[in-house]
Amino acid sequence: MNGSLVFLILFWLGIVATLYSYVLYPALIDLLARDKRFWPEHWPKGRPLPRVTVLMAVHNEEAVLPDKFVRLDELDYPPELLHIYIGSDASTDATNALSEAYAAGRSRVRFFAFRQRRGKASILNDLAKAAIAECPAGPQHIFLITDANVMPEPNAVRELVATYAHPEIGLAEARLIPLGRRYDGISRSEREYIRREARLKYREGLLGGVMAGPFGGWYSLRSDFFCPIPSHHLVDDFYLAMCVFERGGKAVANLDARVYETVSHEIGEEFKRKLRIGAGNYQNLFRFWRMWFPPFNLRAWVLFSHKVLRWLIPLLWLLSFASAGVLWWMGMSLYGWAALGMLLLLAGLPLLDMLLNALGIHVLLLRNVHYFTAMNAALLLGFLRYLRGIKQGVWQPTKRI
Repeated sequence: MNGSLVFLILFWLGIVATLYSYVLYPALIDLLARDKRFWPEHWPKGRPLPRVTVLMAVHNEEAVLPDKFVRLDELDYPPELLHIYIGSDASTDATNALSEAYAAGRSRVRFFAFRQRRGKASILNDLAKAAIAECPAGPQHIFLITDANVMPEPNAVRELVATYAHPEIGLAEARLIPLGRRYDGISRSEREYIRREARLKYREGLLGGVMAGPFGGWYSLRSDFFCPIPSHHLVDDFYLAMCVFERGGKAVANLDARVYETVSHEIGEEFKRKLRIGAGNYQNLFRFWRMWFPPFNLRAWVLFSHKVLRWLIPLLWLLSFASAGVLWWMGMSLYGWAALGMLLLLAGLPLLDMLLNALGIHVLLLRNVHYFTAMNAALLLGFLRYLRGIKQGVWQPTKRI
């Protein structure tokens, strides 16, 4: 293979990977999952309902906790089977006072005020350990992990529980419905991304329980599939999903279990969140590499196509631009001009969107390109953060609106 061919392949790699992961792969999943059904629609009559333990790690969530507690009280599930464990990660606002007041007089609610800031993973580990000490792990004990700002419909627990009537299911996520769309921020782009991801993951579940990781705001897993999360890991939901797969379980998305979250309007806030998630993604990519490489079975193919390839796209684009520069130097100037044009588009369209936004003009296509490039830039910086080493899993909640 001559040198120019190698660089030609590298040039096209980023482009092909992007089109495959974001366009072709979802179309293939839609085709393959058509008319399939993997789990029962209802919990079998006469079969005892499982105990559900809600695990919620919080840090400075005074703005959303009053509403969250109301929503938890409205859940349509037998109260004696629904227990709530709240762990405060050294909160410094009114979070502890609000949580203590909520737990007071409710025997099924337990609140733990941790004084040392350790991160979400450590808090969830402690809550899970306490829950299992009270009720042994097994198929009849379901963990429901939620964030403080995610608000469920009353039937959100009952619908998720129904999926566990299929004995192989180890993890099930709810359908996240984003709220708060505005024209002067990225919320429309974020909303569209979430909608497409929800559809894709639902279809992956239909194929045989190979959903590529849940949304972290409201998801459940059988307590016997829970494994302690390393304290320095930043993305607990994907880590636990991979543990379920390692132990032979399946993962699905249940669209009938609906929850709501107000999405971010500010690209700066979302950029910081995606940077943290990006660093955590690379932690999981290398920790669970045997789950996706080689991508020759259904689960590995789904994980590689939906997750791993997307995490690698910023690096592949860097290779594409570098290869174009080499090809230009080798006399193939067409590729150099093509790369320069793509770079101008990827940088120029977001700048144009920022200018128009300042003038009160909002073009959804420009905003989508701005959102896409910013989130991939966050992934790239997340990779650099991963290379520097991640010592702890401490997080700051996104600014609540």
